[in-house]
Amino acid sequence: MSGVTGRRGNALTREERLHLIACLGTVMGGSPVATAELVDLVSLCQTFPRIPEHEIWRDSMLETILMAFEDGTNVVLVQGGSGRGKTALLSQFSRKHCDNAISLFVTGATRSASDPWLLRVDLAAQINWILRQEELPDPAGVDDRKLLELLYMLRRHARKAQKRFFFVIDTAGTDETGREHDTCRGLLELINFGTDEFRLVLSGDVGVLPRILRERQLFMPWMLPVFSLDETTKYLEDFSLPADVLNDLHDVCRGVPGHLASVRRLLKGGTEPRDLVREAPSKLLRIEWQAVDMHNAIQANVLSVVAHDRRRHTAESLSRMLKVDPEAILQSIIGLEFVQLDSLTGHISYASETFREYAAGQLQTAGVSASEMVIADLLADPNSDDSLALLPSYFDMAQRHSELVHYLSPSRFQVMLNHRKSLCALRGQINLGMAAARNLSLDSDLIRFAVQGCLTATMSRANALGSELKALMALGDYASATALARCEPILEDRLQLLAALARAYRLRGHPIDPALVADIRQLCDSIDSTSLGMRAFDIASDLLYCTPDLARGMVERAYDAAMHDENELDWALARFAALARHINRESDGLDSSLADFEERIRDPVARQFSRQASAFIADYTASEVIAEAKKMGTVGDQLYLLRLWAKRNRRRSDGLEVLEHALEQAISSTEYSPNAKVIRELAEVLPFYVHEPKARLLIALLDSLSESTKRIGPTDEYVRLQLILARTQARFDRDLAKRRVIETYLDIQEMSDLSARASSMAWLVSTLNMIDPKLEWEEDEGIHTLTACDLQEMVDTLLCCTAEQYSICRPILRALVRTHPQQARRLAERLNTSYRRDAALIELVDAACGMSDSQLDLPFLIGLTDALVDEDARSEGILYVLQRLADSRTLSDMLIDAALPLLAGIKTIPDSVVRLRAFGLFYLILRRHTSGRYAALAEGVSANMASSWESIDEAWVKNDAGYRICSMLADVAPESAREWIERTNACRVTGTLDECMRPSAYIGCIDLAVRALSGLLRRRLDDPSDLLRLQTLIEQIPSCGERARIWADIAMSYWAEQRHDQYLTIVSHTIKPLVNGIDKTDVGCRRLVITYVAPIMYVAHRLTALDFVQELPGRERDWAYGAICDFILRGRSVSEPYEVVPGQGFDVSYEGLVDVCELMKNIETDYMIDRLVIAATDTMVSPRYKKRFSQEQRLTIAAKLQEVVDSRLPDMDNIQHEGYSVVAAAHICRLRQSSAQDWISIADRARRIPNSADRAFVLSYVAECMPAKERDRRREFFLEAMRIASEIPSDLDRVGRYLRIAESASITDRVMSQECLRTAMRMSGANADPEFYLIQRRIVDMAYRLDSEFAASLASLVDDDPARLSARQNVQEQTNMLTARNQLADEKSRLPSDIHVYSRAAWSSLGAMNAGRMRTVPMERIREVLFAARDLPFLRAYPVLAWAIENAKERFKDTDQAATLLRPMFEALLQAAEFSADVTARSRVQPMRNMRVAVESSDGARLLVQPGMRDDAIKFIRDWVATRTCDYLKIHDPYFAPSDLTALQLIQSANPGCCVHILTSRKRQDQEHVDRPWAEAYSRFWHTQVSDQDPPDADVMIVGLQTTGDTPIHDRWWLTGGSGLDIGTSLNSLGDSKATTITVLSEEDAARLEGEVDQYLNRTKRHSMGERLIYEQFTLE
Repeated sequence: MSGVTGRRGNALTREERLHLIACLGTVMGGSPVATAELVDLVSLCQTFPRIPEHEIWRDSMLETILMAFEDGTNVVLVQGGSGRGKTALLSQFSRKHCDNAISLFVTGATRSASDPWLLRVDLAAQINWILRQEELPDPAGVDDRKLLELLYMLRRHARKAQKRFFFVIDTAGTDETGREHDTCRGLLELINFGTDEFRLVLSGDVGVLPRILRERQLFMPWMLPVFSLDETTKYLEDFSLPADVLNDLHDVCRGVPGHLASVRRLLKGGTEPRDLVREAPSKLLRIEWQAVDMHNAIQANVLSVVAHDRRRHTAESLSRMLKVDPEAILQSIIGLEFVQLDSLTGHISYASETFREYAAGQLQTAGVSASEMVIADLLADPNSDDSLALLPSYFDMAQRHSELVHYLSPSRFQVMLNHRKSLCALRGQINLGMAAARNLSLDSDLIRFAVQGCLTATMSRANALGSELKALMALGDYASATALARCEPILEDRLQLLAALARAYRLRGHPIDPALVADIRQLCDSIDSTSLGMRAFDIASDLLYCTPDLARGMVERAYDAAMHDENELDWALARFAALARHINRESDGLDSSLADFEERIRDPVARQFSRQASAFIADYTASEVIAEAKKMGTVGDQLYLLRLWAKRNRRRSDGLEVLEHALEQAISSTEYSPNAKVIRELAEVLPFYVHEPKARLLIALLDSLSESTKRIGPTDEYVRLQLILARTQARFDRDLAKRRVIETYLDIQEMSDLSARASSMAWLVSTLNMIDPKLEWEEDEGIHTLTACDLQEMVDTLLCCTAEQYSICRPILRALVRTHPQQARRLAERLNTSYRRDAALIELVDAACGMSDSQLDLPFLIGLTDALVDEDARSEGILYVLQRLADSRTLSDMLIDAALPLLAGIKTIPDSVVRLRAFGLFYLILRRHTSGRYAALAEGVSANMASSWESIDEAWVKNDAGYRICSMLADVAPESAREWIERTNACRVTGTLDECMRPSAYIGCIDLAVRALSGLLRRRLDDPSDLLRLQTLIEQIPSCGERARIWADIAMSYWAEQRHDQYLTIVSHTIKPLVNGIDKTDVGCRRLVITYVAPIMYVAHRLTALDFVQELPGRERDWAYGAICDFILRGRSVSEPYEVVPGQGFDVSYEGLVDVCELMKNIETDYMIDRLVIAATDTMVSPRYKKRFSQEQRLTIAAKLQEVVDSRLPDMDNIQHEGYSVVAAAHICRLRQSSAQDWISIADRARRIPNSADRAFVLSYVAECMPAKERDRRREFFLEAMRIASEIPSDLDRVGRYLRIAESASITDRVMSQECLRTAMRMSGANADPEFYLIQRRIVDMAYRLDSEFAASLASLVDDDPARLSARQNVQEQTNMLTARNQLADEKSRLPSDIHVYSRAAWSSLGAMNAGRMRTVPMERIREVLFAARDLPFLRAYPVLAWAIENAKERFKDTDQAATLLRPMFEALLQAAEFSADVTARSRVQPMRNMRVAVESSDGARLLVQPGMRDDAIKFIRDWVATRTCDYLKIHDPYFAPSDLTALQLIQSANPGCCVHILTSRKRQDQEHVDRPWAEAYSRFWHTQVSDQDPPDADVMIVGLQTTGDTPIHDRWWLTGGSGLDIGTSLNSLGDSKATTITVLSEEDAARLEGEVDQYLNRTKRHSMGERLIYEQFTLE
């Protein structure tokens, strides 16, 4: 028995082996620890390799590793070929450090290599022993969160004990291209090796290292040396070999320990040493293998299973699998030196991983049989840990893809989730399932796997947890906050929480733990920030408090991948903020490519980010900031930092030191020429410095740069610089100052761009007021009057010639607000639309809030907020003012008294969240006043805060708001803050959907299911239970408004298929109650929901819908009416993308257009009226749809439209000239028989429009509308519009008008259209202002519609200046997206290589498909796209999934494939939504499982079905069928007839594989006059009245007494194995007019009744009550 050795090297006799097996009673995978054996980390390690009987301790190698660690290396990567001894060395290292070395040995032959959870349990058990000296209490509860908690505690323990812990991880036996590498890499990413407490010894390929370690080279690769001759001699010393033989064996084996181990085994087996010298090392294994008897079936099977199965095996486990006696197993391995038996555990294994791999190759044919045996063994308990971990990969390797997909059922994933409580274990299985489903063309399963895969990469709780963390930190509960952050398993969430934690530490004056910084750095390098979207900016805001260099890089990468919508333009403006906060004492340098755009940021969040950015450098002295600047590499970087400091420290006495240093750098540099803005921001310190000689010197230096700064520009910044110098000179030489002012005035007059000239003149007017407040210069030069008149004239001209008046006047407003606030307000109130006026007033509020406390004019600010028309804008303005007051250094009684009028405005804020924040700020202001004078008022405000919070509809928003209020109040009112966190915690239910900031993924899954449901309606493939299942899912969403939105989409689907009863019921019984369920005081939420549901409510019941709409304020009321009109025109929800193309029109009936005309009578906003006029007229003249309308109908619509135009336009709150009236007249004219004079008359009206930008706009529309017979005049009008556009004094408007002309001319004059697009792109590309980005994308869209190659050429027209880089990227990104859109739709082309473009491309494609502009694609293409996008997080994958589902729906909804494809797809999406709910609640042991839990756990449960409770009854039955029926169901119903076949639909959807046996009476068939033959009657009813699908497998047995046709049994039972239902009435009558009950039968009753029914189904009962029974049986076809 020398071939079987024990763990400690002692050979066992046959009797000892059998005794060991009998005593252990071992099961596969067990590794008990002997009671006599001391417990250390080695004995606890479940993956520790067998300790060889004879080994050479490589002390020098072990010392080399320790020395590397002492020298500062954190990670040692032990490398070397197979057999080099890597595993043995790591084993020795662990045994040498058995109290502080945590080990994992992962080989391809072990289950742990494919099961990430087992590795985590192994690690957790060892760490837990170190911390507590006890076994892990709950291995099943180990997930990433638990492991992170243990790692954090271990690090704290290490620091406290001043001890270092080693992680020893052996991956040498894994496949570097397989899942084992991914498993190990994912585990390593959880452990931070960047701190002094942890070190890593790792063997294997470099690819197993996390990306951060690889890219930063944060490891020491070390090639393990082979045995020296001395080591070889010692290893073989017990064989007493001659020296020459030892030398020869050493040379032949090249000192490789694995080869020498083979030699040792062969020598033990009796092989002649000199024979071995003649063999090559590669043949040594073959020599050992010769001992195998391949004719011995037991031996071959044992060797094959041990080689191929990843589980550990004993003789007992192998005997069970191979069905032979354990003694035969042991007998079969006698004499095989390369097979070893562990004396402690009984495990049978190969002597080395090298030999296992060799054996697997030799047994490749037998491996197929072994795999089949392993699969069969695992299938015996498919829900065991082993099966859950291994079966999918075994199915995949065996190419049993169908079984793989079937195994990975939704219920199986639920089991996996319950067993593991971790998403990491699911990801690999999902990928296997997706690949299998794709190979088998199982589209519904492919969709399910795709959604599940995206969900596992998405589930984020960081927002809600981040608010809680900040609240805890604000209250000083650092321990709870730290534990909350460190134990978050999702990398992105953990990074966000840790960054927030670091920020809180910094702001509260606490030192930041270096371990925390190290964790953050590792996480940043492990995460792809380009996939974070806007979330990257939130994380960067916090990172800058501890690692500003990381924040800079994150923002740069995220910015390059962002810019998806208008809001992102504001973030583009805020991009500099990351670099501004980079300024601290450990800065490495800044990127000068960014500019300070703070004044241009409109989005409040972006503005806040921007303002916080430069907070760090505010307290630096001049010498400190100069020292920091010198660390930076380029002059541009230095000046960027210095100008930020100057901007924040204009009044510091040492400011001139910074300016002087900056100017010296600028003058001496030959590579960098600062522009006027850089110099102006540096010079901001000058006017506040009183030392005349120094000021004169610096002015001279600045003047020496004057020529270059004027040439480089921007010109308006050069003007502002000169005005700063004039302000400075006025302190000591007013004549010089006056001369400079006059010269600047002359420079302004020479500027060509009117908008820049006007903003420069505004700064001059403002500066004059500061320099010459007593008007001394007015007498001599009249400069005040002159500049004021010039400014007024320029403003008047701009307002007469431009349309984008807010964008153009914005710099003018900011220039005037400090010195001429009332003039600025008057200008704001002159703008051309209500929206722009509100925006301008908000701009003034923001600018005025930036003044110092002494300059703050609170009555002026309150007056501005009162002037705001839109309620949301007024809310924003009030918040600005309150925040400014809260930030004030002092709050006097006078200031608070002046602020009291704001309370009335706060109470009118419609949005509960905003109102809560406003009340919170006011409460904060009152509590800061310590006199107690406002205590009673503060109590009232506190009550208003509570009521506002209680009224918030969305639970996740409510929780977040509660924590934010706690953070806000913590410093000033800690007792109130504690009350708020307690209140929020009491409201919050851990593990349910309201824990997340927003359950977007869960809601998205339901939305996808609703899409699929709509595809079933055309052919009535839906089932009543479908809505019940959706209802169950929807009801879990803690928001009435969100639920109403989803139900509105469902109702719209039924409306689109003219299923009137269903959508009317949904609107009346569900949507209306949900809308009314929103708290009346959460006005903002209620209004948004009403706007969304208004379309379906209108088509269901017009008067009710209009009553709801009428409660909305003006602008939102118009939006609601517009939404209804759009729904009528498009037939789709307002949330659906829809590509509107000029001239295409809409697929709508005449009656629909009449409804639109009637609704337009209620709309007041001019542009909305005009848009709908265009939509209606385009539809009636479009080549697609014009034939469906008669001329009389066209004239009728024309008259109705004209009536609306005459009564509603012009809109005196917006565009007051008749521009929109003329546009409408031109479009209406198309519906009539128009003459040349009609068009001339309309054109004359257009020419009389006073505003030139509007005149070009209107003329382009007039030209577009003209008929072909007027082509010459049409071209004349286009050219006239182009001429007018060229003279507009604003680049933004000029570009916009060229685009408008291009759109109008695109159909009739492509050459002109392309020329206008080129001109527009050239103008926009020469401007670095992000205001142009959206227009550039529209230009590309329009160009692509004309010619894709032409569109691609436009990027070359953008200026090559580095400042225009973002503009070029913007154009290129849009071009790439449009190209990708076409690639998705063209099955012959390759898919885009960049998956990040899929989201926008798919959403754009969906919009084109909805508009009928893009055809559907084959399912083969959809499969390719889904598979390619499988790694996208859910929110980015949603557009791709929606596009795929809509493709399938539109392609198959009218075909027979609707049943075979769309129905399963719907089922799969429902299951995915349920999976999403389970994943969201993954922190709980048992996820919520709705009502079916009660059904499963309580036989004898009874449901009382009252009238109106049909839905509840159907759900009860359906849940029972889904959870309790086995593969058959027997229905005994003496009243069953063809009309009851709908029950089979319910059964088919709940348990598709169930075989149904129906027992009914002859009497019932006669009563219902069922035609004979009954088989045909049942089949006909099924196919005509029930479903287009084939029926389920169903047999019908009709039995009755010979005379009456009656049956002896009169109850209704549904029976299956071990359970049953007693139903008091027919399925069709449930919940009608009478109450009834449904009872779940006990197992005993169900079995008894099934026996009675079987007598009839089996025809064994021939007589009853003395009469013969007549039977007739058929199968439903």
